Amino acid sequence: MLAVILKNNMRTIKLILLTVLFSYSALGQSKEETEEWINQNINDFPVSYGDNPIDVEENIFIENGFLYFYHHWKRNDENYYSGSWDKVALKDIKSIEYSYDKSPDLDNRWIEIHLNFEKGKCYSAKMKNGFQRKEDVSYQLSYERTAVIKRSNMDFVNSGMKKRIEKALIHIIKLNGGNALIKKEPF
Repeated sequence: MLAVILKNNMRTIKLILLTVLFSYSALGQSKEETEEWINQNINDFPVSYGDNPIDVEENIFIENGFLYFYHHWKRNDENYYSGSWDKVALKDIKSIEYSYDKSPDLDNRWIEIHLNFEKGKCYSAKMKNGFQRKEDVSYQLSYERTAVIKRSNMDFVNSGMKKRIEKALIHIIKLNGGNALIKKEPF
């Protein structure tokens, strides 16, 4: 009788050990590793606007549970500047979708990554110049904003980075308590 009990307990212990080992390896990358990887790769595909006199820069940064979006427009003649920082908690991002656009006067296309959230979840700050860090601006609740839209050139798609970034964004959102979906076109 004792031999049967020990045999059953050994099976249980082996099953528990295997479960723990496999669940640990299934966790994937940590928050820090995922943040770092996204930050190193998502901004590598800037859109070129040709001879346009306005310099446009857009960057996304992931840090401490927030997605930060830097957007700035500057005329080459220094007469015009507009820049902003936006931030949204990763857990508040509900969906990711894509659209394509192109410049009417140039032969270039780009992909737009839409990171969608509900109204009242985004904070925005206007910058006085292009050198203000995200920590040095005053954020105000942006009541009507429902998306951060980042433009990337078509190499983002052609290189396979779109699928990798998509997977990493879903992973980091889940690690921060969210549950975003990928919205795909029906056909």
